[in-house]
Amino acid sequence: MSDKPAAGCACNRDPFAGLPPEMRPRKDSMSGLRKVVCPVCGLNYWTNRDTDVCSDCEKKQPARVAPKTQTQPGGMNMLSIKVLGPGCDNCKKVEKIAHQAVEALGVEAYVEKVTDYAEIHKYPILATPGLVINEKLVCAGRIPNQAEVTTWLTNALA
Repeated sequence: MSDKPAAGCACNRDPFAGLPPEMRPRKDSMSGLRKVVCPVCGLNYWTNRDTDVCSDCEKKQPARVAPKTQTQPGGMNMLSIKVLGPGCDNCKKVEKIAHQAVEALGVEAYVEKVTDYAEIHKYPILATPGLVINEKLVCAGRIPNQAEVTTWLTNALA
């Protein structure tokens, strides 16, 4: 008895021979892929997507882009602050802390409460309350202290 299978044995035949050519698996496993470098983080990776931005950097980017700061008459920058959440006590605490930080810095800022879930989900937030400064999510799922908010506001003005 030989170790070689018989010529008509099923293990020698192509299991995809009965399929049309477009449905057969390709021999080149990398076909359709291209090697790119993410312009944000510099990661080298293979993709078949239209964009070169890797999925990690794409998740970090805000859903919409807005101007960094609004300029008031007189050349002063006005901060845009959004408190994301359903309006619970924690959201109210975050809003109060944001107002205190703005007053402590002596800057002008527009503080907005966002309670619409469709609007909240435009940001990469998994838990509320959330704090957005100049369209950048800086805190989510916890209540920051005033020192943290003051630091984020100072960085946003820089």
